[in-house]
Amino acid sequence: MLDVLVLSRPPSWRLRYFGGGSVSAAAHSAILTLIVFATGRTAAVQEALGFDTTLVYVAPNRPAAPDRQAEQAREQAARQVVLVDAPVKGFQTIAAITDIPTELPPVDLTERFDPRDYSGTGVEGGVADGREMDVAPGTVVRYSPVFEASVVEEQPALLEPPVLDYPPLLRLAGIEGRAVLEFVVDARGRVEEGTIKLIQASHPGFATAARAAAPAMRFSPARVNGRAVRVLVRVPFDFTLLRR
Repeated sequence: MLDVLVLSRPPSWRLRYFGGGSVSAAAHSAILTLIVFATGRTAAVQEALGFDTTLVYVAPNRPAAPDRQAEQAREQAARQVVLVDAPVKGFQTIAAITDIPTELPPVDLTERFDPRDYSGTGVEGGVADGREMDVAPGTVVRYSPVFEASVVEEQPALLEPPVLDYPPLLRLAGIEGRAVLEFVVDARGRVEEGTIKLIQASHPGFATAARAAAPAMRFSPARVNGRAVRVLVRVPFDFTLLRR
């Protein structure tokens, strides 16, 4: 056996200085240098952008509490209201006063108070001595008497006259005429369509045209003791042709 390992040729200076250990160390140094450079670059970019890491907590969306007063107003508007000429058997409701008057209201000496009218039984809007009447559930009945035009203190005045559609055949024939209608004008000055009644007409065509035009008419309300009331009126509708 040989005690000394004999090389085939002596090692060169390249292998001595750039052997495996030196190459590995150089590679690791280069990688570390790149990592440090990249980290510093990223920090510089973040600082330049000025990222804000403040946490903001947003409360979840919660449904708003329903407005009870507005809901009651919608329910009241949705309820069917029936006006009657004679009081029905039932009870009255007391509305809360929201605006306190600064002056004494006019006194109506014809008004009466009966505690039985506030018993809470029967039809809402009626009175204890009223007549029996069948109404649908949820219907509000309001006693609103109809006055004759001759007994009210302030007569209704016509604000918006009717727009008459002259019957074409009668126009071509040169026929003129009149239709008289009777109806109730409510406390707002509007015509109650269900009360329109034909009194007389010189031709059925005039009656039809007058019925169609009446609902669009507007009046100033009639008044009794300063209060707007329903009133029964009789209105003539004249159909005349322009002569040339």
